[in-house]
Amino acid sequence: MLKALDLWLPAYLRRPRRQPVSGRTHLLIAVCDHYEPFHFTGLERALERVEAWRTEFPKLAPFRDSDGQTPRQTFFYPIEQYHEQVLNGIASLCHATRCEVEVHLHHDRDTAENLIATLEQGKTDLRRHGLLSTDPQGRTRFGFIHGNWALDDSHPHGKGCGVRDELRILSEAGCYADFTLPSAPSPTQTRI
Repeated sequence: MLKALDLWLPAYLRRPRRQPVSGRTHLLIAVCDHYEPFHFTGLERALERVEAWRTEFPKLAPFRDSDGQTPRQTFFYPIEQYHEQVLNGIASLCHATRCEVEVHLHHDRDTAENLIATLEQGKTDLRRHGLLSTDPQGRTRFGFIHGNWALDDSHPHGKGCGVRDELRILSEAGCYADFTLPSAPSPTQTRI
């Protein structure tokens, strides 16, 4: 943990300070969770986990923010764990509640060619369920989380990725933002 702190804490402390803002202040809370219904389990339990979301999340609808918006959840779904039934349930929840799905991927010792193919198949799978956004030109756009935190092959021992130009590939595939970091206390945490 201390090793990770020495990477990002000094940069955080050196950042320019903002002047106080008068008027209304908006607070945005973003908790980036790797949504993995198959984590340490099989299909039956994965479906139970999805059903729990489908049952419980809509109960939050009476809660509203200052703009009148209901709570929303972003599911960063691991595209290498595609299962039609599971995605049907998640898509049903998203369409009913304005939640959304973005791309999450675990890969190790991968190649650029395989990463491109995996992303294209993952986008196709999610779009088949009416998930992921498109830009005005109709291109699929997505947010991304690296499942092993080793974004752009950042682990010092070469674990958990293998693709050194991953950021370029993600951008070319339609990734509008990466949400992997911070990864502290992992050694994959970058200085900024």
